[in-house]
Amino acid sequence: MTGLAHRPPDWTSQAACDGLVTRQRDIWTPGDHLSPEEKAQEWHYARQICARCPVRLDCAVDALRDLPRAEAHSMRGGLTPDELTDLARGMGMRWRREAQHGDRSKYVAGCRCDLCRDAHRIYEHERRLHARPGRRTTVAAVYAHLTRPVGRGKRRAGVGQLLLFTDGLPSNAHNTLEAA
Repeated sequence: MTGLAHRPPDWTSQAACDGLVTRQRDIWTPGDHLSPEEKAQEWHYARQICARCPVRLDCAVDALRDLPRAEAHSMRGGLTPDELTDLARGMGMRWRREAQHGDRSKYVAGCRCDLCRDAHRIYEHERRLHARPGRRTTVAAVYAHLTRPVGRGKRRAGVGQLLLFTDGLPSNAHNTLEAA
């Protein structure tokens, strides 16, 4: 599905809120510039519209399904973001945004797939580079795969291993690198 826009579910065309949101006013997502009283008034008006909506349940179920992927910031199915989170938590559903593969936070959470390991290696390389006093601040990482083993002990690098930097390797190791 590359290049295709994500379409909203079919039930959204039957929603009572269809066509009511404008650039100037969205009562389901009141802005941070409003006072708490004004937000409460906006949400009260939104609840009145949601109460007579024929697809309110579908909207709430869709919102609960989206919670692990995106932070709730608007009223859906007649429920505020806090109420959606409380409902999901009470039902034993995931309610926090989950880390994605290829992100260091997923590695920290325990995932050891190649994408997460690479993200962690890049993070550690940049952290070490910036933590050393007197080092340059630009990052010039070398991405390469080894064609034969190099080094000993803790500094041993195996065949096919992805290298992000070459500090500490013997000078002849650069001859065994194959550009990635």
